[in-house]
Amino acid sequence: MQELQTEFDKLDLNGADKPRQTRFLRSQQNVKQKQEQAVASTGASASAAVDDVDTEAPEELDPLEMLDAANILDRLPKDFFEKIESKQWKDRKEVLDDLLTLLTQNPKLAPDADYFELVKALSKIISKDSNVPVVIVTAKCMTGLAKGLRKAFKNHTINVLEVCLDRFREKKPNVLEALRETCEAAYPGTNLEQMAEVAVVVLAHKTPIVRQSTQQFLTKCFAMATQTTLPKKVLKIYLPPLIKNTGEADAGVRDSAFECLGMLWKCLGEKHVLP
Repeated sequence: MQELQTEFDKLDLNGADKPRQTRFLRSQQNVKQKQEQAVASTGASASAAVDDVDTEAPEELDPLEMLDAANILDRLPKDFFEKIESKQWKDRKEVLDDLLTLLTQNPKLAPDADYFELVKALSKIISKDSNVPVVIVTAKCMTGLAKGLRKAFKNHTINVLEVCLDRFREKKPNVLEALRETCEAAYPGTNLEQMAEVAVVVLAHKTPIVRQSTQQFLTKCFAMATQTTLPKKVLKIYLPPLIKNTGEADAGVRDSAFECLGMLWKCLGEKHVLP
């Protein structure tokens, strides 16, 4: 340890030995050239020039772009779709746990594979299965699919959101949390106009927790909205049920409706929200 410390002490961290970026993205080639020019120079001017280069913020790198896309469908057990409909909940959960492991180990999925049957099977479980642990792991699997496919998940998004929003009727917090994560992972595959029809129906759901949870989800969606992505013609679809829910007796429904409207006001401005 003493020898290591001695070597560290020899380094001039404020001068020539100051750590420099050595690997660059394609978009950072200008930064690379500036650094090379600065290093080629001598004296204090070179050090100052390099310091200027170092202060430039590097482009944020998406870790998924560094990974190879995997086709997990080829790795599913041959009896996967048989077990997923087993009458024994432990059989269903076991095969779903295996799927979740696959998705966790392969966060980037091949967009050209056909996931229709898999998404359909998972949606059925989320919608109808009465076993809480099974529903939770299924929602996590759907989240993994949405995140792994990204824009390629768009063909499934509306149906998945419809199923998850309706299943908000489940009052158990751990189920609700898993469903929220699925909705948030799926949302980038659609927009507020495309999902308006589904949202309006759920905002009038007979179960208060469904309306409350849907409004909480919409608040996050509205937080990303602009006057371009949420024009008045679309906004007019959302406003009536939200305004109606501000008068509900259930405090959760009422408060979340006000939060929704407040977010719209904040992001879009008074003139855009008011008639």
